[in-house]
Amino acid sequence: MGPKKDTDSSKVKRKNTNIMIDVKKEIIAKHENGVRVSDLATSLIREICAKWGEVQSFVERYHPDKAVASHSINIFNDNAMCHFSNILKRRQKQITLDNFLVRQRPSESDAESSGAKR
Repeated sequence: MGPKKDTDSSKVKRKNTNIMIDVKKEIIAKHENGVRVSDLATSLIREICAKWGEVQSFVERYHPDKAVASHSINIFNDNAMCHFSNILKRRQKQITLDNFLVRQRPSESDAESSGAKR
């Protein structure tokens, strides 16, 4: 049972490594083409964050030294992923404000038009 578990975990590890490499290549390619990180699609940033969550879970679960794994994850979260999380938060805040303002405008015009009909 031991060798099979090692094989399964090494497959998952390779898959996660390949995912992160693909994500890095995609970001580098977009950067080289003049696309700034702030111009990346929200869906892509969410996808990257989800993949990072998978890698994070894997490392926390299977790394032999839990303290080192946790410390490394926290450092990466603070130094790299925080930027992307902040982008998502700003975009969500902007969407919320836009939705609020869009809902306010029609109701204001409805109130004015109903007053004009009287």
